[in-house]
Amino acid sequence: DSVAGELVLVLDDYSALPMSPVHEVVDEIVRRLSAPKRLVLIARHDPSLALQECLVSGRASEIRQGDLAFTAEEMAAYLEHVSGWAPSAEQLERLAASLDGWPTGLRLLAQTLTDPTDRDRVVERLPDGVLQARRFLCSELFERLPPEQQHYLLQCSTLDEFTPELCAAVADPEYEERERDALLERDGTFVAAVEGRPSWFRVRPLFRSFLEDRCRDRLDADAARTLHDRASRWFSAQGQVVEAVDHALLGHEPTSAAGVLADHRIRLINEGRYQELFQAMQRLPADVIDAHLDTRLLKVWVTPSEVFREAVAHVESMLAGERPPADRVNAVRGELRLMQAGNLMSLSMEDPAGLPVLVAHAEEALDLLPYDFAGGRAMAYHILAQALQFQGQIRAADATLDRGVAELAAGDGHPLSLIHYTRALVHLMEADLVTARDAVLAAMA
Repeated sequence: DSVAGELVLVLDDYSALPMSPVHEVVDEIVRRLSAPKRLVLIARHDPSLALQECLVSGRASEIRQGDLAFTAEEMAAYLEHVSGWAPSAEQLERLAASLDGWPTGLRLLAQTLTDPTDRDRVVERLPDGVLQARRFLCSELFERLPPEQQHYLLQCSTLDEFTPELCAAVADPEYEERERDALLERDGTFVAAVEGRPSWFRVRPLFRSFLEDRCRDRLDADAARTLHDRASRWFSAQGQVVEAVDHALLGHEPTSAAGVLADHRIRLINEGRYQELFQAMQRLPADVIDAHLDTRLLKVWVTPSEVFREAVAHVESMLAGERPPADRVNAVRGELRLMQAGNLMSLSMEDPAGLPVLVAHAEEALDLLPYDFAGGRAMAYHILAQALQFQGQIRAADATLDRGVAELAAGDGHPLSLIHYTRALVHLMEADLVTARDAVLAAMA
């Protein structure tokens, strides 16, 4: 409303948005919109919006696929403009029957007609029906690529999005960098740049299923597994855990996927990236989670209170069976004590009788957790200080947080912010707003 004059808001790929809150916002925009402002929605199917009243009243217009389709005359004009070729009446009738006015198909056809000596063959072999014509045109364009580019594209098709560096790690190393960069940066047929992500590319949706089918035909299971394994290793080295886990699972290597989580678990907790961590864990099969100590530990973090004790007992049983080194035993037990303290914290809101045990668990966690597990140690300080505040021991809570600041100040980042946030929470609950404000400012610094 604050924009003076004409405004056109265009929402492309609107059908890709499944979230109902988005539709509610857009519905509100539609209800409030008035001239000279317009909303344009571009979608592959009818959006989940209350548009019927607008259509009936004439406030909205629809442009359907049929409206966008090329007539036979428009097809002839386009082909002559793009390729300099004027099809005969018989050829034009064949093309119109095959493509049914499909604009993208017409563009693909124009790309296949660059060789004047091959035009009659392409038109004659073009099958009727849009789907069949699409596969034929995709095949025609693909087969015109050099064999090494075909092989490279097939390997890239195993990736949703990719960079030249990722492709270099996944595709055959003997593929020349010059050829790879030329295909990615100058070929606009099969590959497109990813909007908003510089140096990232994707296979165009039109060709994706075609290339996936070709990939299944030309690459055996071992070769596909190797590609996914290379991709998983690359993403893991970049710290992109969810993508690394996904490719390990696509390569039918659930144990490798569990290994990715084991390698990154402590780092992600230290950085406060809990959502990413648990999102990756949820991708693993339940039996894989239960079979590995690190993933079983992660599962305890999100276990409901009613089965929490059984989950802890299972990890302790695994620990006794595996008999890892003493420092590993201490780290796992420290993490269990931390989670037990956190579980008691939620219960102590209703029954303060558990606070002494909670304090003991938090203190034991600090005794056992390694110092490089800064995120876990910060959580232990967080829980311990809150428990002391619940007991009325404000000075002890502040002293605990002072210890945390002294220990974590060198590392900075999420763990230190958590300590400052805890101090703000403790003093806010004591109605000491000045100290709470200073702690919030320190957390934001």
